[in-house]
Amino acid sequence: MKILEDFIEASAKIADQAAKVAGEAFEQSKVLAGEAVDMGKRKMNILALENDLAKAQRQLGALYYVMRKTGEENEELMTQYYEDVVRINDRLEKLKAEDRSAEEGVCEEECGDCCDEAPREECGEICADVPAECEEKSDAENL
Repeated sequence: MKILEDFIEASAKIADQAAKVAGEAFEQSKVLAGEAVDMGKRKMNILALENDLAKAQRQLGALYYVMRKTGEENEELMTQYYEDVVRINDRLEKLKAEDRSAEEGVCEEECGDCCDEAPREECGEICADVPAECEEKSDAENL
């Protein structure tokens, strides 16, 4: 009976370890999924701001055209439209910088150290699925 009890105890320990590993893997997958969602949101926000910027620039250009054509002057209105363009552009640049920072973190995780020391072709399978941004970064650093 001692053998059976030892076997049951060892099985319980293995089951506990397997549950712990599965729990850690689940938590890590939640973190990665959250990061992917955040990245997607940033990309959508960038696209929306780019659209807003293009619209604001068109409006400023249209206002300038009408004023030139009619000979009217309204510096206050021109300044307001200009400041709208600047405000949107500033928000867009800030968001793009945050996005680049986040992607650089992904590059470091996916590329590892090998791409810092050798061109992608020499890195082997580790760099087989490196994002284009990482490849460009690695190529630029290896020049």
